[in-house]
Amino acid sequence: MLVPGQPTGALICRYWGTSLQVPEHARAPAKGEQGHAAETIAGARRVVRADVVSYLASELDALPPLGSPVDRNCDEQLAGRSELIAFYYRGGSEARVFFRMAGCVAVRNGRIAQYGLGMGHDHAESHWADENLL
Repeated sequence: MLVPGQPTGALICRYWGTSLQVPEHARAPAKGEQGHAAETIAGARRVVRADVVSYLASELDALPPLGSPVDRNCDEQLAGRSELIAFYYRGGSEARVFFRMAGCVAVRNGRIAQYGLGMGHDHAESHWADENLL
């Protein structure tokens, strides 16, 4: 289970990946996509509606476990975008779920890793993992 219990809200933070215009072996570490430095914040959104938070948590929990690399249909053009979703609970605790979009989309919470490519990613450069969930 990626998201335990019943969260009351979520904060989704999106981070830029590396440039798609430069071959992987030629990329400078600070070169980012669309003129933004890689791994800098691209935007954030807060989710507070209980039904939407519950839906988001249940969809993440339903993702399949990561299999062997042979079992994965990976798209290397995802270029390292990432998202951090912090789920909040009554009493002030939180659970964090991290998406890393480099090759296969890995979704982790620090203990469990799931395979998130089936989350509706349409391979468009402007797409973020949370868009089809919300």
